[in-house]
Amino acid sequence: MTNFKIWFVLIAIVELALPNEVLAQQVSVGGLSDVSFGSVSYTASDLTNNQNVCVYASNLLAPSYQIYVLGSGNASELTLSSGSKKIPYEVQWSSAPSQTSGTNMDPNDQKSFSISIAKNCLLPSFKQSTLTIIIRASSINSADGGTYSGTLTLIVQPN
Repeated sequence: MTNFKIWFVLIAIVELALPNEVLAQQVSVGGLSDVSFGSVSYTASDLTNNQNVCVYASNLLAPSYQIYVLGSGNASELTLSSGSKKIPYEVQWSSAPSQTSGTNMDPNDQKSFSISIAKNCLLPSFKQSTLTIIIRASSINSADGGTYSGTLTLIVQPN
């Protein structure tokens, strides 16, 4: 049996814009939770986890945001590890809720998305984006037994 777990680290970047007046634009994310795929044996299907999350701006003058991902592997690779053994995984992001796929997110590659109209994430209905984690069946089936884990960092900033 093989176990898979991903922990999330979120970094929200605050930027200052200085038009005629000082204006702070802050983008935040809410609703993330750790992912555990549990024990896995040979599988014909990819393992997938979809989470609805909320991305919001404290100042709605920021109509879009950039997001990029960093994994805990070498050079921020998206890998789970068990000692020296590694298994790659994929991250996809959609700016719509309840999606089963999205835009592929490569480490350190910024992608832009439209911002939610929410100014906070207090209500479940404010979850306007989908984070998808995929571990391909081919990677699972070629992996040695063990408990694999990793950390995914999401960095979000206003455009």
